[in-house]
Formats: sequence, structure tokens, C-alpha cells
Amino acid sequence: MYYLLSMKYTIYLILFLLLFSGLFAQGNQFTVESEELNFKVVKIIGGLDHPWSMAFLPQSQDILITERSGNLFLHSQNELIEVFGLPPIAAIGQGGLLDIVIDRNFSSNKTVYFTFSEKESGAYGTALAKAVLNGHNLENVEVIFRASPKSSGGIHFGSRLLINNNQIYMTLGERGVMSNAQDLTHHGGSVIRLNTDGTIPEDNPYGAIFTYGHRNPQGIAFNETSGEIWIHEHGPKGGDEVNILKAGANYGWPLVTFGINYNGSII
Repeated sequence: MYYLLSMKYTIYLILFLLLFSGLFAQGNQFTVESEELNFKVVKIIGGLDHPWSMAFLPQSQDILITERSGNLFLHSQNELIEVFGLPPIAAIGQGGLLDIVIDRNFSSNKTVYFTFSEKESGAYGTALAKAVLNGHNLENVEVIFRASPKSSGGIHFGSRLLINNNQIYMTLGERGVMSNAQDLTHHGGSVIRLNTDGTIPEDNPYGAIFTYGHRNPQGIAFNETSGEIWIHEHGPKGGDEVNILKAGANYGWPLVTFGINYNGSII
């Protein structure tokens, strides 16, 4: 499924990108205002190295922030405090410490989920872990899913997370090998759905795989009005997509795409 953004929402998207980049840009404080769209952008944090994800903690203004290079920080009361206890992280290319989300019951269980790339026998893959945040430390760290098989190279790890109905959705890129996205024995190029304890839901269509045929999905959001889950994925040149997830659906990569190779050749 493909959707064209209206001019209004294109403007919103541009403003969001400006906001995100502004939050983490280095330099002096700045403020951007717009009366027409009723927003204000104020930089609150600077000096970060490739910030990849944020998780806002409830009942506070604290923010957990991942850096792709392998650091986790807590921004609290205008201070940036390192959080320790991460597992070994392989920061290679587009891989490293990636997404982070908090459990729906975080106020009582302090549980967080995060994704990262890990190395084993010279190959790399995306993993999903859960842990308990205790002050500035992660405790009881447990890897609950590892994408397999691992492969060489540093691109297309995917890796956005969404928790919905006590299930966690995890996007995975096809690791730069197009055929992986059509291979149901390979986790690459799919959206994984698990229970929050790491077990596989009985109604999943293909083991841990919920949908497949993706290139490198790096955005996921729940539409509270429709109950749908939306993703966006990085396509080749001219081939970015916005899709609505349907259990068991094949989203076509690389059999169907509006994109072309970066050298101009046809896919």
C-alpha cells in the first residue's frame, strides 16, 4: 500500500525533522516559532553523537537517549547522565545501539526494551533485549530475540520497536541482501511480533515473522483512531514507502518497488 502525503502533512513532517535535528544539534540555544502552525522549537540537548532513539519516562521530564555508537544516557534536570549495564554492542555502519521503548507498566516494573547490533563469529545481526532501569544502571538484562542468520556488512539493521496489546513489534532490514526479504527462513526484511516475555504469539503467521517483503523499515507507529499499525521503510532511490501492517502480508521487496538502484539501473 502506498500513500502520498498532502502538502499539509508534508509540512508537518519537515517541521518534525527540524525539531528532531534541532534537539540534538550542537551550538547555542535557539528558538523557532510559527504562529500559523502553533508550535515552538527549543533546543534542550546538545553534543550527542548520532542519537538514534528517545523514550520519555512517565511522571517526569526525564528522557532515555540511545547513541548509535553504543551509549545510553538519561537526560534529567538538564543533565546528561550515562546509564551503565548494556550488553556488548557492535557499532558498525548503520548498526549499534538502536531503538529503546518503555514497558506499558514502567511506573511499577521499570522495564525497558532496546535493540542493538551484535557480533558473533565475524557476522552481525539485530538483537532485542529487556532490562530493569534502576537509577543509572540496567539490571537483569535479558536478550529475548536474535535475528538469524547473522551476516557480514553494516547496513539495513532496521530496528524500530512498538508495544501494543502486550506484544512487541520489531522491524528488521534485509541486511542489504534483497532476496532475504522474500525468504521466510531468514528474519531479515521482516517485522517480528513477540509477546513481551519473548515468546512467539500463537496466531503469528510465520513463527516470529508477522510480515515480510520489507527493505529497511525504520519507523513504526500505532494509529489509535483506526487501530492500525503503520510503518515507513527506506527504499532504494525514489522507493521509500509508508505501509499499513496486515498479518502475513508480503510487502513486495524486491519484486515490487517504485525505486531504482543508485546507479540508475532498474530493479
